[in-house]
Amino acid sequence: MVDRMSRVSELIKREISMIVQTDIEDPKLFGVTITRVEVTRDLGSAKVYVTLPEGTADVSARIKLLTTYARFIRGELAGKVVLKHVPRLSFREDMLEAHSKSVDDLFDRISKERGGMEQTP
Repeated sequence: MVDRMSRVSELIKREISMIVQTDIEDPKLFGVTITRVEVTRDLGSAKVYVTLPEGTADVSARIKLLTTYARFIRGELAGKVVLKHVPRLSFREDMLEAHSKSVDDLFDRISKERGGMEQTP
């Protein structure tokens, strides 16, 4: 069952990405990336996690804009995927992506500091 849910989540993620990129012609959504989708077992709802380009101001406004397009995206999704129920969509900022970037930056900094210490006689 878990494997099926992950396949459904990945399918929905891929299709929503295409819909946002090709079917919605709103320049405010340029650069929005769908990073992951979490679907409930009953396919009643899906949390769609997004990231925006670095330096993007007012992330909450972009999330609200995506929310206004949710019905349209869901309708397009219904025409592109074969599912008994197409889930209701809610959009959220993917903080996991930002967190992993900060952890990577921390490891890079530690590595540079250790590299500098090893070269000292």
